Amino acid sequence: MDNTIVVSWLATLCTIALYFTGIQMCQKIWTKGSTAGISFFPFIAMFVSATVWAKYGTLKGNFAIITVNSTGMTLQFIYCFIFYIYTTPKSKIHIQLMIGGAFLLLVLGYVKYYTVDKETAMAHLGLIGCCLTIISYGAPLASMFHVIRSKSTESMSFLLSSANFVVGLEWTMYGYLLRDYNVEVPNMIGTFLSAIQVSLFLKYPSRAVRPKLGRVSTM
Repeated sequence: MDNTIVVSWLATLCTIALYFTGIQMCQKIWTKGSTAGISFFPFIAMFVSATVWAKYGTLKGNFAIITVNSTGMTLQFIYCFIFYIYTTPKSKIHIQLMIGGAFLLLVLGYVKYYTVDKETAMAHLGLIGCCLTIISYGAPLASMFHVIRSKSTESMSFLLSSANFVVGLEWTMYGYLLRDYNVEVPNMIGTFLSAIQVSLFLKYPSRAVRPKLGRVSTM
């Protein structure tokens, strides 16, 4: 069997499994009854990125890219909805949703109505997708300052960060085999960013460290 086919199926299945790790974060939100300490940005960033790549895959006629990102769009939409329900106040989320929605309308509208041919549309959409992929990989780092300040990785998901690392390696290999730099380069950078996220778990525990109370001496 062709190596490209094997890697494409491996990357596809692992990425779909990766998207399902968002359930862990949503369960944490449901248990706490709040989104305090958890950033909405990774959810909306991944939804926007998946939408752009789904369009890229459609233009390219690549089944793996279409399948992965169509699944990602659906799941990220559900995660965004759950996050929205448990967030108060919602003003900041409204702003992020409007920015994400406006960005998608501009990008998809530009590709459909203002590019001269399919090749140009793919080139421009691929460049935008590259930037979004890098942002999506680095999005969990939005919680990095909170992690360092609280000395806890409770607001991050180890499963998500480690899965991002593995999936990044697979898509880097797939992009290399396809000779598609739009797939290879951003995932190579994303693998590096995911390694940084995993390193935070090695340094900080999953729960905030509380200072020990000194023993009161008695006479």
